[in-house]
Amino acid sequence: MNLKVLKDELTDWDGNAEFYAQDAKSEIAINLRKRLLEFYSVAKEGYVLDLGCGAGDFSAEVGGELIALDFSIRMLKCARAKSLQCIRASADHLPFQKNIFNAIMANGLFHHLIIQGIFYESLSEIKRTLKKHGNLLTLDRSGNPIGIFMIAAIKLIKKGIRRLRKISECGTRNETLFIGGEIDKLYYFGFRRIDRTYMVSLLTYLLSAVLNGLHYFGSRISLPHLASFSTKLEFPKNKWFYMEQCLKLESV
Repeated sequence: MNLKVLKDELTDWDGNAEFYAQDAKSEIAINLRKRLLEFYSVAKEGYVLDLGCGAGDFSAEVGGELIALDFSIRMLKCARAKSLQCIRASADHLPFQKNIFNAIMANGLFHHLIIQGIFYESLSEIKRTLKKHGNLLTLDRSGNPIGIFMIAAIKLIKKGIRRLRKISECGTRNETLFIGGEIDKLYYFGFRRIDRTYMVSLLTYLLSAVLNGLHYFGSRISLPHLASFSTKLEFPKNKWFYMEQCLKLESV
């Protein structure tokens, strides 16, 4: 475990919880949650864990016997406002008994666990608490060449911003990848891939990055029609044009 990175990340999430909660209301975020819900098809019966739930917007839409877990106090404050059952804990030490969850969701989490140095420990905990034949449902970086290039470009931009405005280092450090090698580790830990799809086109990603940047620095500019257009304009169904991949796996 890298304690410095963990501390930086926690400071970032606590300090920007309200910003992330507001961003979840954007049309781009709403559209992504709708597509995720359709792909995951989470059953209403049995316990479901949203690992790294953030402000809890996706958790609230899943419903059922769901537990929302995060290590940020302020993120959980936003989640509790949505009447969710919330627990504060780290992914590498889940406070649950064995074989309790029918499904565990981890949206945008794994690349953070990698830089925190707790990826393998967290996978062990996910495997321990997930029922046999239960589902691990995850959204993370696609690892495509375009995606790798964009992550590198944004990392450079954020480094430049840090010189103009004091922000935590994790604002640049967490722009990391989740690629083939890390995905292979999922299979090593006893998961079988059921399905995979790609989400967030390059155009949608760029527009979202611009709008988020403007909002983060206090702008109230809103481009709802352009946001709506970006979510409907799909590139040819080719994985190379998408920034995120969504995996549905089974514990075997």
